[in-house]
Amino acid sequence: MKNSIRAFAILVLLVANLCSFSQFSVGIGGGIFRNDGSGNDSQLGPQIQLNYNVNDNIRIGAHFGYYTNSSDFIGTKINFISMPISLSTEYAFMTDAISPYAGIDIGALKYGISSDGNSEFGDGMLNIAPKLGINYNISESWGVNLHGKYHFLLSDGKQYGALSFNLGLIKNF
Repeated sequence: MKNSIRAFAILVLLVANLCSFSQFSVGIGGGIFRNDGSGNDSQLGPQIQLNYNVNDNIRIGAHFGYYTNSSDFIGTKINFISMPISLSTEYAFMTDAISPYAGIDIGALKYGISSDGNSEFGDGMLNIAPKLGINYNISESWGVNLHGKYHFLLSDGKQYGALSFNLGLIKNF
């Protein structure tokens, strides 16, 4: 997990270094992540997104989520964790105050379990997540983002699926 966070931090610094401030945005929000067809409870957690506007319609960026839920198993609290870490591209269909968009995230999904202070993470899965969303620009500097993704998760020749929905604030620089 530390290597994933370290790699994401390095990626954030690289993206921030390449971006001019007039085209850079940071978003933070909360959301829900649910494995498709697994019967597991939904996981809740934060998401952080960093975007660079290539032009008025095209954005590229990096996204990081940390979703978790807890269960009690024979008197022991167990936390289930999903961490999608991805690079993103988005195309905005309009550039008005209300701006719908479509895009895709490509990266990894790390998953794990923690209990009694001990954590164990799997190797991760390839995560390809098409998404649809909408931005509402409150002002030049602030906006609200709502988006949904379907995650195609690939590991060891098997395919899994998951859904996520996120709502958050965006700060434009």
